Amino acid sequence: MPNNKIGIIRIVAVVVVVIAAWWIGGQVTSSPVKKDRDAIQSQLSALETKHNQLTSDYEDLKSENEKLKSECTTLTTESTKLTAECDVLKTQNSELNKNLETLRTEHAKLSADYKNTKEDYEDLKDAVKKLMDVVEEETGVSGNNTG
Repeated sequence: MPNNKIGIIRIVAVVVVVIAAWWIGGQVTSSPVKKDRDAIQSQLSALETKHNQLTSDYEDLKSENEKLKSECTTLTTESTKLTAECDVLKTQNSELNKNLETLRTEHAKLSADYKNTKEDYEDLKDAVKKLMDVVEEETGVSGNNTG
C-alpha cells in the first residue's frame, strides 16, 4: 500500500500542477484576451456611434428629399402653367406680327398715295397759278385787285 500512497500522491501532484498551470496560463492569456475584448468593445461603441450618426443623417436626407420632391412637383406644375401661358402669348404675338405687317403694307400704300396726292396738289397749284397769270394777262387785272 505504500506504493499506492506514493502513486496517489503523484497523481494528486500532477493534478495540482495541471490545475496550477491552467490557472497561471489563464491568468497570462486572460490579459491579452481582456485587451482584445476591450479593443473590440471600443470598436463596437465607435461603430454604434457611427451607426447612430448615419441613421440620423439618413433621416435628415430622407426629410430633405421629401421637401425637394414637393418643391419639384410645385415647380413642375408652375412650369406647365407658364408653358401654357407662353403658348398663348406666342399665338398673340403671331397675330400682332401679322397685324404689324398688314399695317406696314397699308402705311406704305398710304405714304405712296400721300406722295402722289401731294405731287398732284403741287401740280394743280402750279396750274392754277399759270391760269391766274393767263387770266391776268388777258384781262389786265391783277388777281389781287378786287375792284
